[in-house]
Amino acid sequence: TISVTDHDTIAALPAARAAAGQALEILSGVELTAASHGRELHILGYGFREEDPALCEYMKDARDRRHGRIQAMIDRLKERGIEVTLQEVELIAGEGNSVGRPHLAEAMMKKGAVRTLNEAFDRYLGDQEFDHVGIHALKLSVASPDAPGHNYLETLLAIAEENNAES
Repeated sequence: TISVTDHDTIAALPAARAAAGQALEILSGVELTAASHGRELHILGYGFREEDPALCEYMKDARDRRHGRIQAMIDRLKERGIEVTLQEVELIAGEGNSVGRPHLAEAMMKKGAVRTLNEAFDRYLGDQEFDHVGIHALKLSVASPDAPGHNYLETLLAIAEENNAES
């Protein structure tokens, strides 16, 4: 049994299951992001109901927030003379995937604005350059009560939510 996780999306699950066939069980998985004391937390969730409407809505909202955040970064980069478009970043991320700073950094490299991903982060995309947009912890039971990891996931989400309220 393995799981494929990505930020705020489960889009890779059907392809992973198709590739695995009967040889391997693919467990549902997702990476949720929360903020605590000015730092990002990456919470991995496994064994949840993929069709949960609230979870699907949360992931869509999180992806929308990521798009907004990346667009704000693109706007600030433009003020500094670096031209990158959201469409270029989305193309790098791939259809149905969340966009993030690594995708923006790669777009900057392709445009010749930086030579390496490290340079993009050191000069333009690092924590000191952009305030992280806190992504609120999920406020629902994303795992069915009898799914593996249910209590663990709920505990992590509760801790992240509590820390978000404190920061």
